[in-house]
Amino acid sequence: MKKLNHKIRLLLAVICFISCGKDSEANEPFQGVWNLKAIVKTGQVIDVTKPDFPCFKNTKLTVGETNFDLFLSAPNSPTSSDCKEVTESGSWTKRNGKYYITQKGQEIEFPMQFTDNNTTLQFTYGVGADAFDMVFKKEKKSSTNNTGGTNATKPGTGVYAGIWFLGANRYDLAIYLRDDGTYTEGLRKRDWKTRVDGNYTIQGNKLTTTHKSGSKSYYTYMDNYSTMLADGTYFMFKVEFVNQIPPSGYKFQNIAVLDAAGNFSASGVSGYLYFDGKGNFSNDKTAFTQTSGSGIGSGGYSGQKYVGTYTISDGTLTLRYSDGSTTTHSFFYGRPSKKGDDATIVVDGYTYFQKE
Repeated sequence: MKKLNHKIRLLLAVICFISCGKDSEANEPFQGVWNLKAIVKTGQVIDVTKPDFPCFKNTKLTVGETNFDLFLSAPNSPTSSDCKEVTESGSWTKRNGKYYITQKGQEIEFPMQFTDNNTTLQFTYGVGADAFDMVFKKEKKSSTNNTGGTNATKPGTGVYAGIWFLGANRYDLAIYLRDDGTYTEGLRKRDWKTRVDGNYTIQGNKLTTTHKSGSKSYYTYMDNYSTMLADGTYFMFKVEFVNQIPPSGYKFQNIAVLDAAGNFSASGVSGYLYFDGKGNFSNDKTAFTQTSGSGIGSGGYSGQKYVGTYTISDGTLTLRYSDGSTTTHSFFYGRPSKKGDDATIVVDGYTYFQKE
């Protein structure tokens, strides 16, 4: 019976794919990114967008085609300004107009209510006396594109990343420049999309940033804004907001020096990521093989042991591990400038180099 049901579901899926076409995703109101707007408890509505509730404003629900991630942020205690953060993940489906979610192998019906032309979502979180309603507002689709990024469409805006080598020490740097004249260097922070570290001005090919503390930094754009020289010391390269990348492995090195040939060589490798292009990832460094005497662009991966699945959307990488845990990271892609060059990825502000 289970096999028969599976075949029936598969047939229905094929029929839907043919008849619904590309409009099916657009017609599903649940899919998208939702920001917490209010909490309703015993009839009392609490507007969490007010400055009195700084922790709650980071709570976000991200819903894909089959999976969802609920990032919860709340005060550690009623009198604490410290935030406690946790991510809940699972899968969802819709049958006969009803929504169901599955977490840790258990499926339950999950009633929810859409209002305001499907831009407001409300559902009950928790059970019993601890239950309360959460009200979310749907994010408008951003102006994400391959040359700019979320809220970054003007020349010279977007995300730039680079590495400053001082002796044997490596410093990874990244900056996100928005259209509105604000910027952040906190790409490792969960609120990087809205975080403001200061303001900037662009005059010709010169960029000046002014931090909230009053300190200034100076940059020079090069190659039609694809590169910039930071403080006359190191280069930063523009990286892209993407929703997918080609299958490949990437390596992060925490100590690096230049060899005699001008290639980067390194020791103290501290990070590996492999993406198969089908939604599976590995961080198994034992599968990595380095070509002897080569620079940073050589080596390979073999015998990958996948540890979970991943999604990339609007500058956010979500890693779902097989043990049920989930992590989220800022994520950008550095496309090779010419054939033969290696691609890069920037995760939480750290640059990883491609390893074929």
